[in-house]
Amino acid sequence: MKKVKIIVGAILRGALLVAPGVAFGWWAWYKAMALIAILAAVGVETLFLFVFSFITVAVQARRDLRRKKAEEAEADEGNDTAAQ
Repeated sequence: MKKVKIIVGAILRGALLVAPGVAFGWWAWYKAMALIAILAAVGVETLFLFVFSFITVAVQARRDLRRKKAEEAEADEGNDTAAQ
């Protein structure tokens, strides 16, 4: 069951990353030449990927920092009670 959740999550994240480029490509298809529309859509997807990756890394770093601070606080509490 866990593997299915991982696969479904990967598919949903992939769809989320591709969605802006697909929407922009569909919108721009008749407004510009097809090749330019495709390249522009790929550019939009790439920019969205950079933003999505930055946010994901920032959230993970914040979680790691909180976890590290909590572990240090626990260790300090243990040292304080052991010294008494």
